[in-house]
Formats: sequence, structure tokens, C-alpha cells
Amino acid sequence: MGNRPVCCPYFFNQIAEFMEIPENPGFTFLDILQVDVTTTLPGQRVRLGAMVEAAFATESQPATYTCRLTFRLVRSGFGTLTEADWHLVDFPKPPGITTVFRNLQNLTWTDVPGPPGTYTYILQVRRGTGIFEGNIEDINVRARHLDAIVFPPQP
Repeated sequence: MGNRPVCCPYFFNQIAEFMEIPENPGFTFLDILQVDVTTTLPGQRVRLGAMVEAAFATESQPATYTCRLTFRLVRSGFGTLTEADWHLVDFPKPPGITTVFRNLQNLTWTDVPGPPGTYTYILQVRRGTGIFEGNIEDINVRARHLDAIVFPPQP
């Protein structure tokens, strides 16, 4: 048997509660989940994985709607690591019916934060405004998770 090498600490956070994403005239990002990750050696690699379920309800009368959501992973004190946009432009729907649509968004990234320490990774969302949104009643995020695995430095 022998000694097993200690490898790959795992950190995660998840939540299933609904969180409303308000109309956003400032076109700014909203934090929806975060996880603190500790590295112990310089150059360790942090493999990040995130998933978020977003739902939006359309207004009943118009026959089309437009929606844009931008999701991103951020390292606090550094900035954006990666982001993904989700667009629906003039998408048809049955008129006279309020409809709820759902989207599952996944983001992955490998970060090399530098010296040993504790780093905060944040999952954020931004709701479109102006021409990026039309005939939407409300938007919320539902189940979401953010996990990180710390790997040894590159040889």
C-alpha cells in the first residue's frame, strides 16, 4: 500500500435558491456565488467549473422577445477570467401566453493565481438592457454551483 500522495484539494459552493436579477440600467455584473480557494505552493493550477440555471418569463402579449445574459468567472483582485454571452433576439413565442424559458450555462477555466494564498473566485451575471432586452417580465437564477480543484504546479 504505502503512502498515498496528497493531491488536489477540492473547494466548492452551491445553492438552489432563486435569486432575482433586477433590471439593470447600469449594465453592471451581479455576484451570484463565490468560493474561496487556498493554494500552498507557487504556480499551483486552479481548475474552475461553474454551472448556473437561469429562467426568464416573457410578457404575454407580444409575439417575440429579446434577452441577453452574460455570465463570467472573476478572481477577486484580478478581474475577469472568462465569460459567455447568451442571446435570443426577436425569438417567437405564442402571443397571449406568458412563457418561462430556462438556460443552463457552464463555464470552465484553469487559473494560475501566483504565490500561495487564499483566492476568491466569483460567478457573476449581467442582464441585458435597452436593445438587449424586450418583452421580458423577470429573470432569475436558480441552481448554481462553483467548484475548484487545486493541481500541482506545471513541471
